[in-house]
Amino acid sequence: MTLTHLVHDHVIAYVNDLSTGFQDAAPRWRAVMHVLVVENDLDTRDLLYKALIDAGYEVSQAKGFSEALQLSGQHPDIGLVVVDLHTCVRLSGVEMAGEMRQRLSNSHYILTSSDWDALDPTCPDDMTILRKPYGRIELLRAVCGGVARRNERRRFGALKRPNRRRA
Repeated sequence: MTLTHLVHDHVIAYVNDLSTGFQDAAPRWRAVMHVLVVENDLDTRDLLYKALIDAGYEVSQAKGFSEALQLSGQHPDIGLVVVDLHTCVRLSGVEMAGEMRQRLSNSHYILTSSDWDALDPTCPDDMTILRKPYGRIELLRAVCGGVARRNERRRFGALKRPNRRRA
């Protein structure tokens, strides 16, 4: 286990301790959003899954590009995709999101990575950046922001493009 993993685990545990009951503050009236998590690391994927399920989202998981494409074909109602920048060996997270947009054109994409320098130059303006390590609050804030941006884009079309937010 590397120092990065140890720090990540402690930060996640600390933030989760601070945010106990955060999901109770989520509005109960909102419709269930289907979220696809594309992450090659099993532990991170499980943490994302649990945090999103606890917050009331419907969640599908994929460990790579081919599985994500298969799930996107099975679930055209996916409204948000959380994808790690380095999930796939042959494609970056940005390229993967571009390919998936052909099937999930109305979805919002959140790119995650611990490689902070790689995120900024590669991320298009209509995607959200979530830097690792992050906790449950940062994740849910990015997801809520992504849902709002998706809904705004659906309501006003491609003419209005909000500034990219960093979570």
